[in-house]
Amino acid sequence: TGFSGKSMGTLEAFLPAPEEVAVATVAAPTGIQDVWLDNIEEAKAKAAAENKVIFLDFTGKHCPNCRLMERNVFTNPEVASKLSEFVKVKLITDLREEPYISNKQYQLDNFKSVAIPFYVLVRPDGTVINSVGYTPDVNKYLEFLNSGLNSK
Repeated sequence: TGFSGKSMGTLEAFLPAPEEVAVATVAAPTGIQDVWLDNIEEAKAKAAAENKVIFLDFTGKHCPNCRLMERNVFTNPEVASKLSEFVKVKLITDLREEPYISNKQYQLDNFKSVAIPFYVLVRPDGTVINSVGYTPDVNKYLEFLNSGLNSK
């Protein structure tokens, strides 16, 4: 089923990570255009200008649970729709070079965690709204996203 683009379920956790770019713009399976930043300061400025909440995705290149979330939860049409309402930032933390070391330190300093995947909703001024770790249950993940959208 994977050759035709369909989900392979938990097997997807073992697929290699997609290539990263500074600002990723991709057409999601839902038809929603998806833009991910890799710089928190740029995200804060954008969120302040657009009056949006920031969605921080602390992830890893070699993280099976991160791949499961990206391929099975983020692609859910309801989740993808909600995610489009945030300024999204993807910060890789599991590589031993910059900027990944700094990303991990930022996560530890600000959120007292180095777990991945780890998701945080913050206002442009840095106020934390909510955070959650690996959550493959779509309904629970939607509750998490709604907590940020309802806090505007």
